[in-house]
Amino acid sequence: MLSDDASQALLTITQVRAALDSVVVRGVRAVAGEQLRELLALAKEMDRIGAAHVSALLSSLASQIGSGDGNPPATLMTAISHARLLDRLLTLRAASAAYAAALGDDHE
Repeated sequence: MLSDDASQALLTITQVRAALDSVVVRGVRAVAGEQLRELLALAKEMDRIGAAHVSALLSSLASQIGSGDGNPPATLMTAISHARLLDRLLTLRAASAAYAAALGDDHE
């Protein structure tokens, strides 16, 4: 079975993907206030679960949007790519754990 930490990580990455999708829909220039705070909170949570690379991208994105410097659209696309990849990896890990548990149950 999947550990509580892995389940929490999957839930968090789902929230990250939803937040990034919202930025895509609204547009980078329309992001402000609460949405910036959400990105920063998710960055802290990603760092807490050990996904520092995604955390750094979320922090950088929020900073670029807030200051108007850098290239927020490029950072957004990179963050989306990293979040999707992490989601795929965690999903594969969850599927492997479920498969192993099913095999274990059959062999007992």
